[in-house]
This record gives sequence, structure tokens and C-alpha cells, in this order.
Amino acid sequence: MPLKLMYITNQPEIALLAEQNGVDWVFVDLELNGKVERQGHLDTVISRHAVRDVSRLRAVLKHAELLVRVNPIFQGSRYEINEVINRGADVVMLPYYKTVDEVATFIELVDKHAQVCLLCETKEAVACMPDVLQLPGIDYIHIGLNDLHLSYGQSFFIRTAR
Repeated sequence: MPLKLMYITNQPEIALLAEQNGVDWVFVDLELNGKVERQGHLDTVISRHAVRDVSRLRAVLKHAELLVRVNPIFQGSRYEINEVINRGADVVMLPYYKTVDEVATFIELVDKHAQVCLLCETKEAVACMPDVLQLPGIDYIHIGLNDLHLSYGQSFFIRTAR
């Protein structure tokens, strides 16, 4: 499988420019639940994107796929996942999962209406990976180094571009 280039933005004009320059996935980042507590003390970018940004980007993209990172599984996951799919997400990403059950729930909620991407970024996700890989319906797995290094208590840090 070829390398997929992605660019995180909620700005339609930037998304279009990224697409025109070969970006495969334009990435809307809705994840906020628990993120500030995990990464707020670090020099990382915490996006403040909104569900309406999915529609705004869908309206301008012609070739690039629209990837949307939702929140980890929570009480509102069904609504959030349905909303991003209805607004045009091609790929929906599950961040910060720790169990096979969370992944199975996510796959069930996406219900083949979009591609499924898992964001492996906890030591628990690494530990349950053999069982996760037995689940049908996973299209992509991305490794998230920022939270993964925190989960393992490592002192190195991946700086994000600003």
C-alpha cells in the first residue's frame, strides 16, 4: 500500500491547496475529549475543529479523501460518527482506544458507511493489537507517537510543525 499524505486543516482554501499539491487525505480533527489533560502541558497542536467543518471541506474537495478523527468512544459516539458520515467523511478515525471492545463498537457504529482508521496511541492498544487485527472492517491503522510516548512514560517528544 502506498504512503498516504495527510494534512490537518478546517479551512476550505487550505484544504483545496493541499489537495492540489498531492495530499491524499485532508484531515478534520474533532478529538477533544481527554486531549487537553493528556497533552495540554506539551508543545502539541490541539485542534479546535467542529463538525460543521466536515461539510465545509466536503464542499471543496474533489480528489482528496476527507478523514475525520472523532473522539474516543463515549456516550455521544453514535451521534458524532453518524454526523461526520452524513456530512461526507470518507474515512473515520478512532483515537485513544485501549480495548478490543472499543474498536468493535467503533466498527459497528461506522457500519461500512465510511472507511475505518484506528489510531494506535496507547500501550493498551499495542497489547491488544493481535486481537484487534482479527476484527473484520479495519481499513487503516495509524501510529500516534505523541500519546504513545506518554503512555509508555518515555521522555522523548515528537514536535509538531506549526
